[in-house]
Amino acid sequence: MNYRFRHMVRIDIEGVWYKFSFGGGANYYSHMENIDDLFLFIYPDLSDFMDRHQKGDLIVLARIGYQFNQNNTLNIVLNNVTNQEYALRPARAAAPRNIAIPYRMKLI
Repeated sequence: MNYRFRHMVRIDIEGVWYKFSFGGGANYYSHMENIDDLFLFIYPDLSDFMDRHQKGDLIVLARIGYQFNQNNTLNIVLNNVTNQEYALRPARAAAPRNIAIPYRMKLI
């Protein structure tokens, strides 16, 4: 099949200490296979990108959280810690390093 990774591995770990939680994870995507020649014609730099990423990409994330009470939690998530250049689709770069701050509230 076109535009698929032969291997994808995800790992996630989390620990809790009092009301704090600490965690991290990693996603590994192997080299993307079967790119159409049309993409390589339209995006000439795609060939160079694919050559630089022959062994796949390892994307790391880290997070810390605080649970105020049973119903309210605040997390800070740092995605793509190493600011790795990668693409999950041909000619479409994935997000660079970014921070998300999700707040979760249970209403019932």
